[in-house]
Amino acid sequence: MYAIIAGHFRVPLDTVAASTRLVYDLGADSSELLELCVLLSEQYRCELDTHLVGRLRTAGDVYQMLCQAFAVPAR
Repeated sequence: MYAIIAGHFRVPLDTVAASTRLVYDLGADSSELLELCVLLSEQYRCELDTHLVGRLRTAGDVYQMLCQAFAVPAR
């Protein structure tokens, strides 16, 4: 998942971790976050709640959203 985030925002993979802030560290805006959610839902073949996009602050939040989509407890 971090590789997808890194590719989407065109940053090195080693700069993306759970604590990476999507807006401040990666320069994401709301439309880019929505695009990321669409990309992840296609890649993982799941339904992501796009209403939660505004709550995404970190790459870890994206991970949590994916876990919820699969009903898997996050670590």
